[in-house]
Amino acid sequence: DIKDIINYINKSKLNIVVWTGGEPLLQFDLICNVIENTIEKKHHLESNGDLILNLDSLADVINWFNYICFSPKNVKVAKRLNKLINQQYLYQSPPIDIKVVTDLEKVGVAMLKYATMLMPLTTYNEKKDLEIRRKVWDYCIKHNLFYSARLHIEVWKKKRKK
Repeated sequence: DIKDIINYINKSKLNIVVWTGGEPLLQFDLICNVIENTIEKKHHLESNGDLILNLDSLADVINWFNYICFSPKNVKVAKRLNKLINQQYLYQSPPIDIKVVTDLEKVGVAMLKYATMLMPLTTYNEKKDLEIRRKVWDYCIKHNLFYSARLHIEVWKKKRKK
């Protein structure tokens, strides 16, 4: 129940609510309702950006969140988001990142030029994953990009269910 969600968030000692998982913008109206009733909290969005098609749809989303991270899954979306974000920054906006998951060899390479943040690809091979993390970390330092660890894997050691 939405009232339960609102009560839970308002009673929480945490200050930030992150909307992610699946595609949160598919439930944008519900999220806006929750945000309107939890105004003491900061709200962050992590979306693939597929539903951000123009400046109007970007402006609708920007008005609700304190931080936005788009994690596009293909070059077409990454390019569109980059163009829209650059246009939108003519106006006041919350911080917005474009996060690309990559191994710097095959996965995500075509989207690197649009990224402000990189997340290393996980293969579930410990040795290979460590190598990828190090390469992505070094790339981020060299190109002045943010690095996003895969906390659910690197810290909490959670494996994807098969």
